[in-house]
Amino acid sequence: AGSADFFLTPYRAWEFLGGSLLAWWHYDKGHEEEAPPYREALSWSGLVLLGLGMAFIHTGDPYPGWRALLPVAGTLLLMEGGRSAWVNRKILSNPAVVWIGLISYPLYLFHWPALSFVHIVKGDLDRGHAPKPVYVLDALIISLILSVLTYYFIEKKIRHNKSRWTLPSLIAVFVIIGLLGLTISKGIVPVHYNPPGLIKLNTASSDVDMLAGLNEVKRSGVFYIHKIGGSGNQTLFLGDSNMQQYAPRIVELLKDKKNEQRGGILITECGAPAIPNTSSSEGKSSARLLKNVEAELLGDRRIDRVVIAARWCNYFSQPSRWRCHGFSLDTRDGREKALSELDSFLRNISAQGRKVYVILNIPTGSELDPKGFYPRRFTGNVDPRKKILTKEAFLQENGMLLGAIREIAQKTGAEVIDPMDYLCTNGICIAEDEDGMPIRFDDGHLRAGYVKDHVKYLDQTIQP
Repeated sequence: AGSADFFLTPYRAWEFLGGSLLAWWHYDKGHEEEAPPYREALSWSGLVLLGLGMAFIHTGDPYPGWRALLPVAGTLLLMEGGRSAWVNRKILSNPAVVWIGLISYPLYLFHWPALSFVHIVKGDLDRGHAPKPVYVLDALIISLILSVLTYYFIEKKIRHNKSRWTLPSLIAVFVIIGLLGLTISKGIVPVHYNPPGLIKLNTASSDVDMLAGLNEVKRSGVFYIHKIGGSGNQTLFLGDSNMQQYAPRIVELLKDKKNEQRGGILITECGAPAIPNTSSSEGKSSARLLKNVEAELLGDRRIDRVVIAARWCNYFSQPSRWRCHGFSLDTRDGREKALSELDSFLRNISAQGRKVYVILNIPTGSELDPKGFYPRRFTGNVDPRKKILTKEAFLQENGMLLGAIREIAQKTGAEVIDPMDYLCTNGICIAEDEDGMPIRFDDGHLRAGYVKDHVKYLDQTIQP
């Protein structure tokens, strides 16, 4: 839904309508040579609104929505200020600014795929790590060069061409490209040869509906409370999306439970660790998740088991966006404070007479991401070689942290479940099942279908 809001015209039509209404308002009125004071005020107000939009609209904020009022209203006010207003006359009429305006449309077209490519290849989208600034700068420079070439050698040539065939030719090219895209999408035009397993990879990458079958009790953004099963003793599952990935198995085991049989309560928040007093540089924190967990534990004495899971390694990896009491989790002080908070949290639950289970990290890595199983070379051909992730390599990077979490859990009386005991064979982290189907939908989450049928290491938490 968020992508549709951003990209599709129906959700952005009101922005175009604003400019259209302004043009209609000034139709056949001419231009004012002298700007009255109120137009100066409009122009400066528009500049301020644009500045506020740049300062307060951040990555991750729902957009366009009401936030788009800042740049849209700012632009309209600047335009209404007229060409005689000081800001428009001295700043926006500067030759350098005008030149940027001339190449702005090809720049708009080129910068998006260039930056997206850099984030895909040089960033880590799942961990929220942006590529190095030098790569972003390179992408912008390339976008600028392509924009200049497009403007001077294509756009200007076409715009000033006097041939009567120019417009029909443009329309014909537009129609041909549309038809070509349609035939490719329908499979009429053959594409590059793909390995036979590519269909399985696409299927696995789409198997992401982790929460299907649960009864949603509460939802706010990426925070959820779900319930399923009977009204007897309850198992409380809490954590981030790595807990959500286990939901298909929980649903499979509890969907037919009724009356006084066991039930399940899931309290999860994507991207939030089950560690008290932790927060990220992007404004996220564990507070909402744990506050709701505490309220559920206080209000429901039927809960006799608590299961905690997280993509632990993600929060402590370098560079970490997460902090505990002001210390980054990728530092020694931050790690020790966060683990101390986790220790207290587990002890508090155990002291209530509830059985606690701590689920360690599943093996994660780009080598396990089905979208990277068959990377394409620059020529478009598929590279048939597959990379593997060994258990030793994963533990070399993450073993110290996971060992510390295991030790804390065991000291507090919690039972530790290590997914690596089930997802690694002969020292190799499993990437595909016995039928050659990838077991993940990305590098850090098991796909729903595989969890439902194969992930049985949580079954003991749901047994009567």
